[in-house]
Formats: sequence, structure tokens, C-alpha cells
Amino acid sequence: MKQFIRGVLPVGAPWGGVETVRFISCLSSLYLHVKQPESAEELLFCPHSGELCDDCGRCGNPDRARRMHEQVYFELLTLSGLNCRTHWDPEFRPQFLTDLLLETTDDDPIERAMAFAGFEYRIVEGVSPEEFYREVAESLAREVPVPAFRVAGDDWCLITGCDDDGKSVSGFYAPQEWDSPESRPDTFHASEFTRKEWVREGTRLLIVTGECPARVPDGEEFSHLRNLLVASDCRECVSGLAAFDRCIELLRDDAFFTSSGEEKRHRCAAHLHGFFERLAESRGFAALAFFSGLFGKLRDPELARLGREIGSNFLDTRDCCRRLLDAFGSNGAFRADRGAAFLCNSRVRAEMIDALRELKKNDWNAILLFEALEEIVDPE
Repeated sequence: MKQFIRGVLPVGAPWGGVETVRFISCLSSLYLHVKQPESAEELLFCPHSGELCDDCGRCGNPDRARRMHEQVYFELLTLSGLNCRTHWDPEFRPQFLTDLLLETTDDDPIERAMAFAGFEYRIVEGVSPEEFYREVAESLAREVPVPAFRVAGDDWCLITGCDDDGKSVSGFYAPQEWDSPESRPDTFHASEFTRKEWVREGTRLLIVTGECPARVPDGEEFSHLRNLLVASDCRECVSGLAAFDRCIELLRDDAFFTSSGEEKRHRCAAHLHGFFERLAESRGFAALAFFSGLFGKLRDPELARLGREIGSNFLDTRDCCRRLLDAFGSNGAFRADRGAAFLCNSRVRAEMIDALRELKKNDWNAILLFEALEEIVDPE
């Protein structure tokens, strides 16, 4: 028996956008398929002009559904708290920059994303393969795609089809550079995968059980985002404001850049480059969300004004990080060996330290603005 849901948008923005947090990308595809928002009635925010979409075409994509996908991604990534997380891994592992959920100590970002999306759900894990198969088949029979962890690749993917009562699955997947060889799907082409014998250690399914009123951003949410900027729950990474300090501490260590082994310096350069990439993406997307008043959800004029100020701080961080990335290589090209050689220059590192202080200052300013938001919503 075969089941296949048609019309679901791929994950990972294969049309040219940047959607590195796979869970939120999967959720955005799920949201558009299940909720089917009316594009004409939903706010669309332009990442180029900073205004509401007027179909100018600068995005190069006339498909409003795909732009809506990116808008949902911006919003849920911000309200889940992931856009306000800052991670620095002293061991220079890339996965902690591209899958922020790996470092969280609980499922709070998932719970928040699902609440703001307006879904009731449950997580399926630690059950028999037959139970996994049944859960997938039953969800697809209801025309509801299934976000799945460690099924195709080592990150999240979206299951939209199954065969043999769930024993073979298909769907959408965007590889991560840190995927293990054993996690690769059986076939993969144009963001679509198939996989047999897909249950393995750590596999999780997110099963949508119903819809509910979407949560509205409130004082508790603003407090949560503020606290994440200060420090977040992390298993192994340095987080929040301390991440900037640890990065500065490393750049001050002349001995590291002159005496460390080549492989370690290469990993350090790649991690630093990824750190700036992640900050540029997360704060840039958060800026779009707050400039739009969380896409119309901050209706009070003073809340909207403070939201735009938060967006301005985050946008400055994005632009600063882009300049730092440009310094690493032209046109976004990056090679670890060249990056490591670039960092051997003490003057370059001193300029990066100054930039990191500015990035930390931007987050401090955003923290104060979040406090002001909280005081308006909860004046006590």
C-alpha cells in the first residue's frame, strides 16, 4: 500500500533561500500544507526593501507560496527562541551552529514553535519499528506530513510518503555537512529522498494530532527571548553574551594561531566563519520578524515601535557579520586553509575583536528593549 501527499513545499529552501534550521523549515512546509493560509490575506514581508511585499520581483521568485514559506520560517524561528540563541563551541564542531536544537536540554523550542503555529502534537520515540511504521502511515492517511529526526541524514526531514505500511518512507531532506555516512538515504534527488529500514537509534517523529488557536506573543515570550540573549541552556557550548567573550578570548591568544596544529587551526577558522554565518542568518531573520511587528501580531503602536528598534539592532548585527564574512573570502567563498592563514594576522584578529564587541553591544541593547516590551505588556 502506497501513500503520498502531493503539493508539499520542500525543506531547506532549495529555491535559493537560507533555511539552515531543518526542524523549523520542516514545520513551515507542514504549516503551509495543513493551514493553507490565504496568501492575499496574509502579510508578506520583503527581505530586500524592508517593506510589505508589493510584488516588485526583486526576490527573483514570483511564487508567493514559497515566499510565504520563508515568512513562516522567519516567524517561527524567532518565536521558538532559536534566533536569539548564540552558541560557541570550544571544540569547533559545525553541527552546533547549524542545528541549534542539538544543544538544547529539552524540547522547549519545539513546544514554542508548535504553540505559535497552532498545532497540538506528540513526540514518538523509543518505540518498536512497527510502532514507528504505524504512526507514519496513520498520519499520512490523514494528509498530514511527519517531521522526523534521524531518518534521512542526522537532522530533521519531512516524511510525505510511505510504502509497505510505513516500512519505506519518502519526503524532503536537505543534507548537512556533518551527516554520518550511515544516515544517508537510499535515493536523493532535487531535495527528495527515499529510505528503507529507516528506524535507528535516536529516531523521533513529531505527530500532529490537531489544530488549536495559535499563541500570541506576550510578556512571557519577550522575557524568554531576553533571557536567551543573556544565556541559554546548552549541553556543551558557551551560550549567550559569554559566547562573544569566549570568541574574543580565543582571538587574543597569539600562541594558538602561531603554535597550534594545522588541522585545529583550520577547524577554528571554519567554526569562526560558521559563527558569523549563523549570527547573520539568525539575527537577520529576527530583524525581519520584528520589523513587521511579528507579521502583524504586535498591534499596539508602542510594542510595534520597540519591535522595530529591536529589529534595527539585529539588522546591524547581520550587516556587521556580513562584512566579517566578506573579509574571509570573496563572494561568500570560504576555504579553511585560507581562513586560518588570514587569522594569523594579529591586526585582522584585533579588528574582529572590535566587531565582536559591537555584536555583543547590539544584543545588550536588544535585551534592554525586550525589558521595555515586558513592562508595557506586564506593567506590574
